[in-house]
Amino acid sequence: MKEATYIIGSIPFEKWIERYKAVEHLVITGVVDMQTFETIAKAFDYTLFKRITLDGVKTKEESDNDSSDERHSYENEIIAHLYSMDESILYPLTKMYLNSDCGNGEFIVLDNDILSADKKTLIHTPEEKTLTIRDGIERIGKFACSDYGETTHLTLCEGLKEIGDYAFAYSCVEEVYMPNSLTTLGSEAFRSTDIEKVKFSENLSNIPDGCFAYTFLEQIELPNSVKSIGNEAFARTRIDCIFLPEGVETIDWNAFDFLMQIYLPSTLKHIASDFYYEAGIDLENYPPYVRIHPDNPVFYAKEGTLYFRENDKCALDSVYNQRKEW
Repeated sequence: MKEATYIIGSIPFEKWIERYKAVEHLVITGVVDMQTFETIAKAFDYTLFKRITLDGVKTKEESDNDSSDERHSYENEIIAHLYSMDESILYPLTKMYLNSDCGNGEFIVLDNDILSADKKTLIHTPEEKTLTIRDGIERIGKFACSDYGETTHLTLCEGLKEIGDYAFAYSCVEEVYMPNSLTTLGSEAFRSTDIEKVKFSENLSNIPDGCFAYTFLEQIELPNSVKSIGNEAFARTRIDCIFLPEGVETIDWNAFDFLMQIYLPSTLKHIASDFYYEAGIDLENYPPYVRIHPDNPVFYAKEGTLYFRENDKCALDSVYNQRKEW
C-alpha cells in the first residue's frame, strides 16, 4: 500500500493530491488554525484512500494553550455551531479529528464508511434517508451522524455496545429501537431530533445529560437496568406523566420538563430539588404531583409533595399546589 504524508496547511490539499494520485495510505500531520483546518476538511475527499492516519494533528488554538482550564476546545466550537444551527462544519476529516486521541488515530475507509482501524467504531457514514449501521460495529463515534437533515429512519445493528456524544444530534431520526447489546449512551446523543418513539436496551444503566432533550417524546418506558437519569435528559419533551421503574437511584436537574405526575421507586437515593423544569423566575414554581414507593428509605410523599424522611423537609423547590391531582 503506497503511503505519503501531507503536512496540513503546507500547500492546498487539491495541489498535494495532484502530486500523489496513487496514494492509498494517507498520513496527515501539522498544526493549523481552525479556519484553515475547516477549509481543508471541506475540500478533503476521504474516498480516495484506503487508510488514513492522523499523526499529531492539532489546531493552533489548542496548541497555544497548555492550561487544561483555559484550553480552547475545538469540540466546544463544533457544539456551539450545532447549537446555533449554523452551516454544518462536520466534515469527515473533522469527525476523524474529534474521534482521535489528541490528533492521533488510525482509520480505514470501507464502502464509503470511515471506521476505526479495528473496524469496530463507526466514525462517519454518508447521509441517507434510511440509515442502517453495518454489522460488526460496536461503537458509534462522537458526532458520527449528527446534523443529518435527511435521515428519518435508523436501524442499529445487533452487537452495538455504545453510542457516542452527539452521535445523532440534530438529525431527523423519528424512531429508535436499541439492541439489548447496547450498554452506553453518550451525552446529547439524540438531542434535537424528531424522535417520537424509543425502545430502550434492557442493559442501559444511565440516561446521560441531554440525551433526548428537545425531542417529540410523549411517553417512555425505561428498563429496570437504568440507575441514573442525567441533567436535562428529557428536557423540552412532551412527557407529562411518567412511572419510573425500580432500579432508578439518581435523577438530576431539569431531567424532565412540565411534568404533571411522576411515580418514584423505592430504590431512589438522590433527586435534584429542581429535577423538573421551573417556569420563569417571576412565576410560581409548579412541581409535579409526586408519588413514591412506600418502602423508599430516603423519601416519602404526602399530598403530592416529596419530603426527606430524616427531617421532614421538602425535597423539592416548592410544594405541590393542587394544580392537578394524580
